[in-house]
Amino acid sequence: MDRILPHFSPAARRALVSLAGLGTSWTLSGRAALWWLAGVPRPIGQLDLVWHGMESLGSRPREVVLTLDAAGLDAATLHGDSRQTWVAARDGESACLLKLTAEPALPLEPPCRVRPAGVEVLAETPPEVLATGLCSLYAKPDLQDLEDVGLLLRSGVALDRGLRDARQRNPGFSSQDLAVRLARFEIEDPDRPAAALLRLRRLQERLVFEILRRSVPDSRAS
Repeated sequence: MDRILPHFSPAARRALVSLAGLGTSWTLSGRAALWWLAGVPRPIGQLDLVWHGMESLGSRPREVVLTLDAAGLDAATLHGDSRQTWVAARDGESACLLKLTAEPALPLEPPCRVRPAGVEVLAETPPEVLATGLCSLYAKPDLQDLEDVGLLLRSGVALDRGLRDARQRNPGFSSQDLAVRLARFEIEDPDRPAAALLRLRRLQERLVFEILRRSVPDSRAS
């Protein structure tokens, strides 16, 4: 199914169309890979592109910027390193952020072929997005990752599987450490309504509880 408006901002839509020409070496992840789920905040203005099986991005950020520029978008690299880089793209009054990530691990399961903006691209499956989101929260808690993890859990993706997949993706991943980092994360954003922040705080509390509950061995099994 091809859905365009109102799921993607004009800049994100044009960026997807132009970057589809880079081939299938990258995979769509994060919120953009969940565009078809009910409840995804609209419009989607950030694109997460992952290169699986790669230790470094190499020249890919430059290739992305040049491709966006050639498509008539005003693009520039913001900041980052060899593993993760942020790029900004603007189309008139519409803006789009792109997070480019080199992921040394191979996909946990084959990606899907989807048409989120009229062009075919590869996208991570919901369980893969959940594992990616949990690993991102473990590395550095973020409001959007927290929101997306909550959306996936409400849609029926199992937290148990997500935690197992996150450990497979990152051998250093610890469920208990994730719970501690989430519990210490301050839910603040002056651009969000108070009711939205309250919902996120309740999600934070539930997620911390559920992770800890799964991290404590069941004494009845001993």
